[in-house]
Amino acid sequence: MIISAKSESRVYHMPGCRYAEMIKEENVMYKKVKWAIKRKYRPCAWCFSTEGILHREKAAVEQYLKNTGYEMENRDHVLYIRGQAGFWKLVYNEESTGFTLFHGNRAEKVTVEEAEAVGYHRQGDAPIHTSVLETCRYIAKHDEAKKILSMGSYRDLPRSTQKQREYYNSARKKDRIRGIRRVEDLFRQLEEGSSMKRYSVC
Repeated sequence: MIISAKSESRVYHMPGCRYAEMIKEENVMYKKVKWAIKRKYRPCAWCFSTEGILHREKAAVEQYLKNTGYEMENRDHVLYIRGQAGFWKLVYNEESTGFTLFHGNRAEKVTVEEAEAVGYHRQGDAPIHTSVLETCRYIAKHDEAKKILSMGSYRDLPRSTQKQREYYNSARKKDRIRGIRRVEDLFRQLEEGSSMKRYSVC
C-alpha cells in the first residue's frame, strides 16, 4: 500500500491510484495493509471501489473481454458481464474489499434490464476477488465447464486444481442423481403403460 508520511487524513492507497500519484515523492511510504489498519489508517474511497479497481485494470480487462468475446457494462457501481452461460453481476463489497459474484442463467442474449427482471443467484463457489480481471477469469472457466457438460460428460472436465476437482465431483454426483431419476421414470412409465404394473412394489 502507498501512504503519505505527511498526510493527516491517514489514508492508504493502491499502486496506480490517481490520488497516490499526487503524493510528493519524498513523502511516499510503502506499507502492508495490516500495518496501515493497525495504525487506524482507512482505505482510499477511490482505490477500493468498482470504478477505481476498473480504472487500474482497464487495459487488461478490455483486452480480456476482446479475447473472450464477453461484454461488460458499468451501471450504478455494479458491473454486468454477458458471458457464454448467461449474465453475471459483480457487486463491490466494502467490508471484504472485493466483488461478490451473482449469476443469471440466461442462455439467450438479453439486455441488462431483462436479466435484472428475471433475477440472479449468488455464485456460492466463487471466491471474493479483489480484481475485476480475476473475476472475469473465474467466469470464463465456469462458462467453459458448462460448455463441456452441455456437449459431453462430466468426465471431460479438468481436475488439475482443487477447485476443478470439487466441481468435477459435484458434476459427477449430479449426473448420478439424474441417472437414478431416469431409471425411476422409465420403470414408472413401464408400470403405468403395461401389464408389469402388477409386479410393482410401490
